[in-house]
Order: sequence, then structure tokens, then C-alpha cells
Amino acid sequence: MDYQYIFYTIFGAIGLPLIYHLSLKQNSTLCALIPALPLLGITGLILTNINANKNKHILTTNYLKNIIIFISLGLTIYIIIYLVYEIINNIVTSIIIGLIIGTIIICYILSYKI
Repeated sequence: MDYQYIFYTIFGAIGLPLIYHLSLKQNSTLCALIPALPLLGITGLILTNINANKNKHILTTNYLKNIIIFISLGLTIYIIIYLVYEIINNIVTSIIIGLIIGTIIICYILSYKI
């Protein structure tokens, strides 16, 4: 049995309960900080680099380009949610609109990458 997956599962499963706990304490700053930490992205970068058999430089460069694109897209979605929420004052509708626009942008980006 490969114990790496169990370690990654436990390591990743700490985030959601921590966010939930911070939301119960109404600590919005730390609650927002947890998903903003680049821990998963850096882990992916290290694992991509370690597990690359050939073309390590190309794979690492492509990973960095892709993570920049997707972090920018995530930031764009949050900005859309914020702007819509400021206008209509309904978080559920704001999230739905932000995710719909984000999905359209993701499909557009992926259609050119594949």
C-alpha cells in the first residue's frame, strides 16, 4: 500500500475543519488566509519537479505558467463575486454568477490549451 496518499489526504483534510472553526469564531481574516496560502501550489510544484523523468525544466515551466493563469482566474472570480455582492447584496446569487462567468472563462482558456 502506498502511504503517500494517506499522508496527503490527512494533510489536505486539515484545511476545511480549520476554515470551519475560524468561521465559527467569526475570524474572517484568518478564514480567508487559509485558502490564500500557496501551500498546495508549492507542493504541486515540488512534486511535479521531483516526479518528472524527462524534460524537467519544460514541465516545471509549464506548471508555473499554468498556476499563474489559474490563480489569476481565481482572483478574477473573487473580484466578480465581490462586485456583484456589492450591487445586489445576495451572496448566493453573487457566487453563482461568479462561478458561471469563471466556468465560461475556464472553458475558453482550456479550449485553446488542448
